[in-house]
Amino acid sequence: MYFKQDTNRKVNFSGKVKLVVSDIDGTFLEPDKSVPQSSIQAVKLLKQHNIPFAFATGRMYAAIQGWVEQLELDTPQIAGNGAQIVDPTTNQELCHYYFTHKEIVWIVQFAKANNIVPVFFSSSDVTSTKLAETDMFLARNNEFVQEKPEDFFVDPKKQFDKILFLSMEDDIPKLQQQAQALIELAKAENINIQTVFSEPNIFNLVPSQATKSSAIKTLCKHVNCTIHDVMAIGDGENDADMLASVGLGVAMGNAEQITKDAALAITLDNLNGGLLNAIQHIIMNAEL
Repeated sequence: MYFKQDTNRKVNFSGKVKLVVSDIDGTFLEPDKSVPQSSIQAVKLLKQHNIPFAFATGRMYAAIQGWVEQLELDTPQIAGNGAQIVDPTTNQELCHYYFTHKEIVWIVQFAKANNIVPVFFSSSDVTSTKLAETDMFLARNNEFVQEKPEDFFVDPKKQFDKILFLSMEDDIPKLQQQAQALIELAKAENINIQTVFSEPNIFNLVPSQATKSSAIKTLCKHVNCTIHDVMAIGDGENDADMLASVGLGVAMGNAEQITKDAALAITLDNLNGGLLNAIQHIIMNAEL
C-alpha cells in the first residue's frame, strides 16, 4: 500500500486506526465473487489486534449474513449502501431508511415511461414486475428476484430501501443515459434521492439519508471513535464518498478512477490480496 500526496482532504487522519470498514464486491471478494483466504486472514488479523471490522455494501443484510456469522463479527454491519445498519449480536437494526410513497410512485412512473424493469429491495425481499436476464447479476450476490404484480409496488403499505436499474453489458451506454435523465428530472421535480453506480451495469437508487459515509458515523458512536480514526476500503463509484469522508480512505488497485481520486492511499487489487495488504500495513505501522 502506498500513500498519495494529498493535502486537500476534508477529513484528516488521526494516525491510529480504531475501526476498519470494507466494501464487499471488488474488495473483500475476488472478481469471480469467491472469498480469498487473504480476506479471511485480514479479518482475523484485525480481531487479534482488537480492531473492529464492518462491511459497508450495497447488498442487503440477508445476503451477507453468512459471512458475518462465519467471521464471527460483532460490529454493526452496513447494508443497502447505508440504508440499513444491523447489529449482528442481536440481529436488531440500528437504523433503516425507506423511500417515501411519493418517491416510489415517481420512480415507478419514470421506469415505465422509459421501458425499464426496476428491481425493488425491502429487508430480505427482492421483487420486480418481471423476471429478466439481468437478474443473474443479483443471483450471484445471493439476492433472488421474485415476480410481483404492478400494484404491489405502489401499495402505500409497502416499504422499499433500494431500487436498481440493471443492464447487460451491451446496453450500458443506454443505462447511463437513462440514469442521467432520472437524475436531472429528479432535481427538477424536487425528488430527493441518492443515486450511484455500484458497477457499470448496476444503477442504485436509495433514500436521501442512505449513504455509506453517514452510516460509518453511526458506527463510530457505537465503537467509541471518531471519523478521523476510520480506515475504509473500497473499489466502486459508490465507495468514493466513503473513502473521502474518513481519516484513511484506501482504494483497491482495481478501483474506479473516481474512487482512487477520493482515497488517501492505494493498495493492491482484489486478485492480489489488496485488503490484506492494507490491513497488514496498519498493523505494522500502528502509529502512522
